[in-house]
Amino acid sequence: MTLKLKPQSLPSEIILPTSKSYANRLLIVAARLGEGRSIKHLPVSDDVTFLIDSFQRIGLNLEKKSDGLIFHNSFPECESNEREPIHLHVGEGGTTARFILSLLSLGSRKYVLSMEGRLPQRPWDGLIQVLRSAGVVIKWDNDHELSIQGPVQVEKLKREISCGDTTQFITSLQLSFFKEGITFKPLGLESSEAYWRMTLDCAQDFKERTVPQDWSSASYPIVLAALKNQKVLFHGLHPDPLQADSILFDILRERGAIEDTDEGVIVSGLKTHQPLLVNGSQCLDLIPTLTVLALKLKGKSLITHTRGLVAKESDRLAEILRLVKKMGGHITRDPDYSIQIEGGHQAPSLHLDPVADHRMVMMASIMLLTNEGGVVENEQAVSKSFPNFFEIVAPTRE
Repeated sequence: MTLKLKPQSLPSEIILPTSKSYANRLLIVAARLGEGRSIKHLPVSDDVTFLIDSFQRIGLNLEKKSDGLIFHNSFPECESNEREPIHLHVGEGGTTARFILSLLSLGSRKYVLSMEGRLPQRPWDGLIQVLRSAGVVIKWDNDHELSIQGPVQVEKLKREISCGDTTQFITSLQLSFFKEGITFKPLGLESSEAYWRMTLDCAQDFKERTVPQDWSSASYPIVLAALKNQKVLFHGLHPDPLQADSILFDILRERGAIEDTDEGVIVSGLKTHQPLLVNGSQCLDLIPTLTVLALKLKGKSLITHTRGLVAKESDRLAEILRLVKKMGGHITRDPDYSIQIEGGHQAPSLHLDPVADHRMVMMASIMLLTNEGGVVENEQAVSKSFPNFFEIVAPTRE
């Protein structure tokens, strides 16, 4: 599907979707706790929807409210005695599929996770091997289905978990086994440290939790507002040290373009245009947005440690390079996976064809909207994390 975008004003006040990273962590924890635990302000995104649908299929009794979800039982206690495998559609989200895998290992039935996109080709072995070593039977039934059958022997679980590929492995284990009094130890935690701290914050008993707004999603309209010199209140959004992409607040504050108020953050035009110097390993999901920002700053920006982008829903590193070059921008990748971006870029109306990866589609759209507009393909992909993205950034579109 294609969408024609033209530069236009943003609303003066914006309410953003809440964080799927927080939501899926809290959902796994609530699935272990049950007994009336509630989560408010869940985002309407594919990753969260697939997880909730899977919960209902494995026997969890969920009461849906207008502002959230209440758990009336817990897993694995909710398992039935039937022996037929239960098939679960988990989409292409790592937080959905990887997080639920450890949870399912607590049960006795066989479950089959049906995946989409590149998810089966992304890293899995580290998590699978930890669970297998504790007696769980896990195997690939075909190129997109992973079957699992427990119950796990919790006492045999390794406690030290490599984070070289992703922190989602240790997060999956911590969320599912916190109730047994286990705290896993991360090894090689060189990236996404904030996500691990978010996990520890979520992996504990609670009666009710509210999901905060998502800085990953927020970054696109925030950078758009800053580059358009438009004053916008992002109502209810505040800096959050447990969200890695909240670093955007500091980056824009250094350039005089953002402030935190009681009502939320207020974005206005950039006061200074110094280039970026950012360690990308700490905010991988923010790199697409930072690339758009860097194209409009002065001089040459440098984003280091971007290798983690390769194993996302698409090879985002290659796609960022391709899209910027198609826009006529100057970007290079060094052998050490640093990217350098020349600022001061302007582009005419263009047709961009990002892969069907939500962050690549949003990046391409913001690039068009900060120039002369144009056509973007695969607009449906934004439903994974930000379903109303185009309603906010381009109220008038074709």
